[in-house]
Amino acid sequence: MTPARRVTLLIVAAMTVGMGIRVANMVWWRPLEVPPIGSTSFKPADPDALVLGGDAFTYHHQANALANGDGYADGYRYANLGDVAPSASHPPGFSTYLSLFSLVGLDSPTDHRVASSLLSLVTIAGVAGAARRLLGGVAGDRAAVAGAWLVALAPAVWINDTMLLSESLAQAAVAVFLYASIRLWKERSWPWAAVAGVAAGIATLTRNEQIVLFGVLLVMVVARRGERIKDSLHLAVVAGLCGAVLIVPWVARNLVTFQHTTILTTGTGAALSAASCPQTYSGASLGWYYNCFDGPYPDKVVDPRTGFTIEVDSQGRPIDESGRDIEPMKQAKAWILDHRSEYPKVVAARVGRLWGWFRPAQTTRFEIALESRGAWQSWAALVGLYLTEISGIAGLVIMRRRRLPISPVLALVGVATFGAAITFGVGRYRSTAEIALLLASSVAVSTAWSSVTSSIAGRRHLDHSASTPIPPSTTQTTSAATR
Repeated sequence: MTPARRVTLLIVAAMTVGMGIRVANMVWWRPLEVPPIGSTSFKPADPDALVLGGDAFTYHHQANALANGDGYADGYRYANLGDVAPSASHPPGFSTYLSLFSLVGLDSPTDHRVASSLLSLVTIAGVAGAARRLLGGVAGDRAAVAGAWLVALAPAVWINDTMLLSESLAQAAVAVFLYASIRLWKERSWPWAAVAGVAAGIATLTRNEQIVLFGVLLVMVVARRGERIKDSLHLAVVAGLCGAVLIVPWVARNLVTFQHTTILTTGTGAALSAASCPQTYSGASLGWYYNCFDGPYPDKVVDPRTGFTIEVDSQGRPIDESGRDIEPMKQAKAWILDHRSEYPKVVAARVGRLWGWFRPAQTTRFEIALESRGAWQSWAALVGLYLTEISGIAGLVIMRRRRLPISPVLALVGVATFGAAITFGVGRYRSTAEIALLLASSVAVSTAWSSVTSSIAGRRHLDHSASTPIPPSTTQTTSAATR
């Protein structure tokens, strides 16, 4: 069997095992329970079950609305009232992906959960390919195998893949971006610039903060030594245009649809509000989130034209999501300005929670109770986080010494840290950064693997030399015969 075939089989084995873990998590460890539409007090029969609610509820029903030709509708109003109210509370990427399955009849929560898990195949292959291209040769083969198995087994990855959340698509898009950007860095070709731009665009339409990836591409293609600036800028423009083709229609739709200027999402005020009150600035929830907004809430009236309940401002004028987000944003900004002296402490706590450095046990219990990420799965993810941080830092040091590009890893870690710093330290915010760190970890594992095999080969050589008698030289034999 050739080395290339062996590496391919090992990566396929990792993909198979990874899918097996995700299926087990869906079927046995965390079965799905769907509350009745409109239920507000549902208690699952299985305490370990994943209850379809929150963001997962929105993605599922918005995907079905999109497949039915009703556009990006508010998932709650669509499911509970049958009302088609335009929404931008979440970026459109994940709902669009799920809608492709809804179009062919795979529109149940379980179908969408399976569709989400299938993205792991892309994530595993992307990291493996990136590691292989990054190092090249035998070291690259070893890094590819290591990367595939690390991603397949990492709890922080397969938890997201079975929760019906957008992080699974974001991780897959980032994995493809890492592969394409490394090939672009090495080969300087327009096709790979286009692929990298598309991947960055999909990542941005899944998690808005991933727009930083376009800046990473600019650094990777322009800052490389020995390259003409003009040619580098051409590659950057190609990547930017390919990403813009995906992003601009969503921005244009939002600018036309909503009453107040909306670029990517209408939920910024709500996110800042959930992080800005006494409970999140001190006490048990320091650095976490809380239901900080306590009004005033918009009045609700029945629209005589449609019969649906709508929200109105103080003058009785209808408001949409963009208008609903204004008051939470105002209150959050006012709170932050009034408590500037406490801000450094709060930011440190948020970042500490994100990376497991501040109250890690409490944060894990929050993840279990409030984020519904599973009990033993969340504890396993915490242990995996520490291992990933240690091996990822080691990999970054090795990459830096070998003059390999580390900007993608640093950028993804940085944007996750920044996102937590301005909001709260929930583990989902580091999902794409963990993919980058797993890539760096594969470099560390490959290097350690090479050192161990070289050491073993050296000892075998020494043992073989010591046990094999050295034949007498021709001179010694002749002298002996003469004597």
